[in-house]
Amino acid sequence: MREGEKPKLRDLSTVPAFSMFEKLVSWPAVAFVLGVAVLIAFMGYRETSEMTRLSEHGRKAMAQIEEVHWTTRRGIDSNYTLDVTFEPEGGKAVHEEVSVDNDIGEQARNDESFTELEVSYLPDDTSVVRPADAEDGSTRMYVVAGAMAALAALLAMLRLRQGYAAGG
Repeated sequence: MREGEKPKLRDLSTVPAFSMFEKLVSWPAVAFVLGVAVLIAFMGYRETSEMTRLSEHGRKAMAQIEEVHWTTRRGIDSNYTLDVTFEPEGGKAVHEEVSVDNDIGEQARNDESFTELEVSYLPDDTSVVRPADAEDGSTRMYVVAGAMAALAALLAMLRLRQGYAAGG
């Protein structure tokens, strides 16, 4: 390179793998990844909100397990939910669906003596019900949302770089 000469950018569009990657780096892809990040962050916020409300104002009750639901993919059972009925303090019986972890779900499905589950619920909104020992999963959601936002930023930088390399 001669003095005062600008370095030339290598034309990577002739490399097949880069050509395919180049098509993925578009503004719609950036918007999609960012949208997913925002959606997951909102789900994390909702989880934090419900778990905080349950810890501050929640009541506990023993719920009768009516039915167990799960999904099976590639021979692996997961996404267990239980149809439960419980009586809130001073109220009539409430029927709700509760998501549970795989251990509780498998126990409810396989052990006929496992017919009750302790749940926490909100007295003013009995549709907010969780197993009494449920953990707040919002931190995982925030981490995934942050990773998705970082990916969106990376895609945006790559897209901008493509525009500059093309002269636009």
